[in-house]
Amino acid sequence: MSLVAEFKESLAYTMSMLQRPKELLMLIILTIIPFVDFMCLGYLSRILHEGSAAKTPPKVEKLTDTFLAGFKIAVIGLIWVIIIFIIGEILGMDVLGVLASIYLELTVAFSSASNFMHWVIDDLEFLILVYLIGLLALMSLVNMVKRDSLLKAFDIKAIIGKIQSIGWVKYFELVFTFIVVVVIGGFIVGLIMSFVNFRGGVGIIVDLGIMLVLMSFVYILPIIFFSKTFSSIYDKAPDMPSPPPPPPPTPLE
Repeated sequence: MSLVAEFKESLAYTMSMLQRPKELLMLIILTIIPFVDFMCLGYLSRILHEGSAAKTPPKVEKLTDTFLAGFKIAVIGLIWVIIIFIIGEILGMDVLGVLASIYLELTVAFSSASNFMHWVIDDLEFLILVYLIGLLALMSLVNMVKRDSLLKAFDIKAIIGKIQSIGWVKYFELVFTFIVVVVIGGFIVGLIMSFVNFRGGVGIIVDLGIMLVLMSFVYILPIIFFSKTFSSIYDKAPDMPSPPPPPPPTPLE
């Protein structure tokens, strides 16, 4: 199935969540609370685990199990961040300086197109490194959830084999689309929130309402969308066959 067809299926799957506003609101609230927000990652894990056959997102329930699943994803994600940091330092990149630059740009929400392009050009080497390692990191998380094993997050041979089965071009396009959506989402949120000044009285209710709507459309719904897409392409790609065992040694005459 083409990536466009996968996106259409995932979009229908994601939009069905809008018919469950109470659960969507619960996810938003869980996302806002520090540490408790691991439950949002755990919900991602449940979407991945359900597979391509699911037509609607899972119910927001079993919060303890959901939290633990999210904690596992956070730990593996942290390990991949450390790997990026180490490789960047080995290659002579000022990783801490780059991260400080990224944080600064995100907090001002790329206040202009020229600022955004300047940031991309300055940190291009680091962005390429993050993208290349991110190809493995994202699939490692999916592989871990699908195989229900932490060790499978670092089974590089199986991860690369699955990407090959999916198709490198198709997988590149999926990850690139994911990154573009994240960047655009962050830009939109920062831009809109820069015009929102939290006020007292009734005004703060309006401002909080704006923030909650943004959280749902720019954070929660894209997570559901891409979790479903990654799950589907993983399930539909056959596992690469194991290489045949070596022939027995020829007996000496």
